[in-house]
Amino acid sequence: MEKKDIKKLVIVFVVVFFIGLALDLYQSMDNKVGTITRQEIGEGTKEEELTVSIEGIEGIFDYTAEIEAMLPTQEQAEQYFEKAIMEIDLEFSGLNFSEGCEKLPMKKEYVNGTVAAKWSVDPWEFVKTDGTIVYEEIATDGQVVGVSVNLLCGNYEKTYQFPIRIIPREKSQEELVMEELNNWMQYEMEKEGSGTVVLPQELLGRRVYWTKERSNIAIEVLLIEVIAVILVVVLKKQENRKRNQERAQKLEFEYPEVVGQLELLLGAGMNLRQAWNIIATRYLDNRQNNLSKEKEVYEGIVKMMRRIEEGENEKKAYQRFANELQNSYFHRLMRHLAGNLEKGTQGLCIILEQESKQAYEHRILQSKRLGEEASTKMLVPLMLMMVVVMVIVIAPAMIDFTA
Repeated sequence: MEKKDIKKLVIVFVVVFFIGLALDLYQSMDNKVGTITRQEIGEGTKEEELTVSIEGIEGIFDYTAEIEAMLPTQEQAEQYFEKAIMEIDLEFSGLNFSEGCEKLPMKKEYVNGTVAAKWSVDPWEFVKTDGTIVYEEIATDGQVVGVSVNLLCGNYEKTYQFPIRIIPREKSQEELVMEELNNWMQYEMEKEGSGTVVLPQELLGRRVYWTKERSNIAIEVLLIEVIAVILVVVLKKQENRKRNQERAQKLEFEYPEVVGQLELLLGAGMNLRQAWNIIATRYLDNRQNNLSKEKEVYEGIVKMMRRIEEGENEKKAYQRFANELQNSYFHRLMRHLAGNLEKGTQGLCIILEQESKQAYEHRILQSKRLGEEASTKMLVPLMLMMVVVMVIVIAPAMIDFTA
């Protein structure tokens, strides 16, 4: 990580620390209280963390005060009751039992939580405590149910009663058929000593056809195989792409070294073939003595020299070497070498000198880029740590400030 990045992080940490310190100082400047503001009507209870010191008693004590919301007057309570009754009437007037209403709208609170409600139904067997209607108990001509709700607001309460008529919903053809089927199966289950269940061939005048559910194991296995193949192909492509990138980076790092050796040997008066032979021989000696790891570029140079020794055309061997490496830098180098085979090494030394200079400059830039990428990756955990520190410093102060 560069010094400027470290400096920025230090500045951020210092600023966050002083923000937390300022919030603490602001809260402690004037912390004496004589009154506490209560919540508005219906907003519930809040807690206030206080400290208390009493004359004649040594020490300071912590005290948690539970402050309840304001209590309404009788006039205010009546207004809230009227609003709650209007909400109840509106909800119950919109019920449509013929379309399959499952529950009565028996809420526990009204008027934004200001009015609490306790419900009761008479007779109770037609409606459950949560408002669910038991249609199985409702007669075909309907059932009148008395609904009563006890409304509570502060210290005042009011009872509101009204009747509703629950009409049994019309069953669809599917529901009627399934009900008949269930009755049939129940009858079959109650047969004593019977080892088989006879399936109905007709229900409510409709023919019934029975088949066993087919297994879809083959399709499921096929889908799993397709997904697995796709994942393997994608992962393989990613692996190949990563391997190719790493290979290209290695070749680019080794290129300046090869060009530098060629330039040095040619400048010493050797011809091109002699220079390649010395490079290949040094590499093989180092490999034999375990002084060097296997390198693709030098392995290619060894193969190229063996082909030339076996009689392959030198220009063709250079081209083959470049094609095997599949790297633009070595393609360019081989073009220079092949073009100067007939001219000699005088002009080639100047070209290699320029090529070596450019290659080393590119290598320096590439090293800087890799270093910046590494430092950028390191910034992610540092930023996460900074967020955690900010939360630890600011969150308690903000909670106390907003309470």
